[in-house]
Amino acid sequence: MKFKEFYEADWAAKDGASPEVDPTLAQRQDKIARALMPIMNGRSPREVRALDASCGGGFFVDFFSQLGVKVVGADISVNAMLRAKRINPRTRFVAASAEEALPFADASFDIVWFGETLAHLFDGHRALSEFNRVLKPSGHLILTTPYHGRLKNLAIALFAFNQHFYPDNYRIRFYDRRGLALSLEWAGFTPRQWSGIGRSWPFWKSFFVVAAKTHPPGHPPNRLEPRAGRLLNTNAA
Repeated sequence: MKFKEFYEADWAAKDGASPEVDPTLAQRQDKIARALMPIMNGRSPREVRALDASCGGGFFVDFFSQLGVKVVGADISVNAMLRAKRINPRTRFVAASAEEALPFADASFDIVWFGETLAHLFDGHRALSEFNRVLKPSGHLILTTPYHGRLKNLAIALFAFNQHFYPDNYRIRFYDRRGLALSLEWAGFTPRQWSGIGRSWPFWKSFFVVAAKTHPPGHPPNRLEPRAGRLLNTNAA
């Protein structure tokens, strides 16, 4: 089954079911709202344009709309967008994959929000580079992705390896702080804020990262050679 077909089938199966409970939803929304304050820099929310690049069922589209931000929802799954449209009937939705050319002009958005999806992608560099392209020069990428720090990784290896890295796991990338920082840097972003959400350190559920667009993306990484690049403040949490 192809990637898109998998997610179409997954969202079709959810149709009519009760909404999934995300225990970190309120925490992520609070962190986004706090991150938006310096990004808006005194502007009205209506002057800020956001892309929810993996909108799923539309909960964060609804959140941005309630804040007064102009938001566009995008998702690889049409079934997901149909579900999102039910609670956001006035919002524009676009069927698009971040791993392909997004159907937006350069410098279209002030913010790209990418929640819990980077770990699912085969070509993360392409997605991050596309976010760089569609962001304005002063734009910011806000993302969450599952947290992997040394102590958590050790606990997983000792006690829960098969439960965490099960063979058909739809997450195919597992980021520690150093690896995520390098991926962002390679795609033209400089992380400005790092924190964790869900549980307590050192067992956070996810990273919460705010990264500024600061330079053009590098060329696609050569898998046969370690990539060189500036490493920022990447001391592992």
